[in-house]
Parts: sequence; C-alpha cells; structure tokens
Amino acid sequence: MACGTSTFIESYWTVCWAWIIPYPCKKTRSVTKWCCDFEWIKESRWFFFCTLEGCAGGQLYKWIGFCLFLLGSQYFYGIRKCFSEPLTPKGECGSDGFLRTPLMGTVVESEPGNVTIE
Repeated sequence: MACGTSTFIESYWTVCWAWIIPYPCKKTRSVTKWCCDFEWIKESRWFFFCTLEGCAGGQLYKWIGFCLFLLGSQYFYGIRKCFSEPLTPKGECGSDGFLRTPLMGTVVESEPGNVTIE
C-alpha cells in the first residue's frame, strides 16, 4: 500500500465523574487516518517548523510540521506517516530521491546508476 486509509484505536485522558467527584480516566476511540508508506522523506528545518517532502508510490507530497531541531536538512527512508486528512500529490518522484516534474523533463535510467534527462 503506497497511500490509503487505516483505522486505529487511540487512547486519551479525560475527566470522569464518580457522583460529584472528578477523577482522571483513560478512554479509547476508533479513528480513521490517511497513511502513506514513504520511500523517502526530506525534512528541511527552519528553527521550530519544518517543510517536508515525501515520495510514496511515485507521487510527491509536501506538508509543514513542527520540529525540535533548529536548522538543516535530512533524509529519512522507509517511513510510514499518517495524517488526519489526505494530502494532494504535488508531482512525481522516484525512490532514488529525484523529483520527476515536467520542468525537468523525463528522467530515464537506461542502466543502474546511469540517469539521463530527456
């Protein structure tokens, strides 16, 4: 599965009541999320937020998130990430980290390790 919906059981803390006495209690709920198995994710950090790009099933996805590291970029490989809403593909990509967009032309790999752009 490159991208699709998955159902999870989440637990959360809330306030429960015993007559008039409140106490903390843990409850569960079923949630459906949209998940992608990314071949790679590129994280570009800008202090406390990140711009992220990921390739799943040959489609490029982009989103913004919160980061703990200050500056820099890093690649992660073989990551499954879930979202509350589906993301819209922003182009094509490959598992090798190359973006395949109309501006670049078509990327052709005639032999392993020999990549040309037509």
